[in-house]
Amino acid sequence: GLPFKSRYVGTFSFNNMQQNDPFLPFTINPALVFPGGVQANSLMALPARSLNGNVNTYLSNNVVTTDITSDIKSKLSYRYYNYDNRTPTIYLPGYIGADAGGTGIVTTGNPFVPTANGYAPLSSLTMKYVKQNASEEITWKPWKVLNLGASGGWERYDYQRESATSTDELTGKAWADYKPTTWLDFRTSALLARRFAHNYNYMGNEGVFQWGPVGTLGKPSNVMFMPNQIQPYLAGRSRFKLDFQMGVTVLPGVRVTPSIQYVNDDYPLGGNSGMLAFLTNNGVAGSMGNNMYGLWQQGVRWNRAIRPGVDLSYDMTSSTRLFAFYMYEHMSKGYQMGNPGVGTIGSGSRMETMAVTDTLHTFRVGLDSKPLDNIDIKASYTFAKSHNTQPLNAIALTLLNYQPTDTVMNRADITAKYTFADSWVKQMGLDGKLVASLGYAFEQNRVRNWQNTALNYTYNAALAGAPYSIFMGAVNPNYTVHRLTTSLAYKW
Repeated sequence: GLPFKSRYVGTFSFNNMQQNDPFLPFTINPALVFPGGVQANSLMALPARSLNGNVNTYLSNNVVTTDITSDIKSKLSYRYYNYDNRTPTIYLPGYIGADAGGTGIVTTGNPFVPTANGYAPLSSLTMKYVKQNASEEITWKPWKVLNLGASGGWERYDYQRESATSTDELTGKAWADYKPTTWLDFRTSALLARRFAHNYNYMGNEGVFQWGPVGTLGKPSNVMFMPNQIQPYLAGRSRFKLDFQMGVTVLPGVRVTPSIQYVNDDYPLGGNSGMLAFLTNNGVAGSMGNNMYGLWQQGVRWNRAIRPGVDLSYDMTSSTRLFAFYMYEHMSKGYQMGNPGVGTIGSGSRMETMAVTDTLHTFRVGLDSKPLDNIDIKASYTFAKSHNTQPLNAIALTLLNYQPTDTVMNRADITAKYTFADSWVKQMGLDGKLVASLGYAFEQNRVRNWQNTALNYTYNAALAGAPYSIFMGAVNPNYTVHRLTTSLAYKW
């Protein structure tokens, strides 16, 4: 208890996690031998005998609630979380890239071979972060039927071994609940947020620790992370989110609840510089000074979605309720990709923006019934149909557009639950509740996907054959499932 009608609640926790089990060998293949004569299937070839993983976490959560007046309340909170990773860095001069044949060893630089191939040597990354959250929330209930609220929040991450050293996000939210009568109510909320990335620099903050200083950092064939590729959880972002829901009792026992949600995430290029000013996309020194401003940034540009829907429920009797639900979702994600340059429409040296769109229709009907005091029945049927498009703007003449992907899913399930009478349970010498249930579910999924066609290539007709096969081409996503379940539960 605190003065001014305030109350404080705080928690603190500490956790220690360790992982020191011994490593397994790189391979079981005795034919693979590292330069110098050490067999790759020997423990002697390992760079360390164990991870020696050690992570401490610290959590402090603090909340102060205050009754400012009888109808205005305040909630002030602060949360601190520290993911303190003390796992040592492991240096790998070489490793096994594939078990088949005699060419599976991936090595480069000292002490193995002088010709670097870009895959090694490298060092493991010990990533750690501190997360802080602070917020102030005010709720006001001027009338019994109206509840208003607003909040402001701040979230900060401080990283080690990530592309950004820290991020700050400011959030503002407002909401209202209004129920003027017993047959009508409204709920709505709006959120606006802006996240800022600080020192967003893959090379300086992460890449040099993983790939340097042994010489592989500046090699174009390196498989390191693309310096100019946006990492959504680290990048600057502006977000707007709107929710609205209304419940109406149109007839006795019939309730209709329409709703809609809109989300708009934008990732501004200027706030996500992904490299040092004198570096190009692969870490090679160059003259493209505009790169530091994100001119050639790759990755997500926007993420938008709108989801209108309606829910219908009908209380047929006091023990039986029917319901139906429909939602339409339209989602769009924008990606910028390509190669730096000022090439023509038929050249690969140009940047393109591709909008990936998904539309999804979901329909569900069902019932909840209690025909007898000790019997409960639940049944439902769900139908979902999605359509995905990924058009390309003809980056080169040999590239073709991705074909649309369509998915249809059907699911039906029914569950019956029987609760044994208390008198019968007591006759069995028990003192509690005994419940038996029986359920059946049917699910069918059908996909029309360009990755499952006999052509089995991505979007370039010249890339045919096994080396360019896509994993999904070997796995059939179309399935039919019949599932029967039964259970017996006793509670006391």
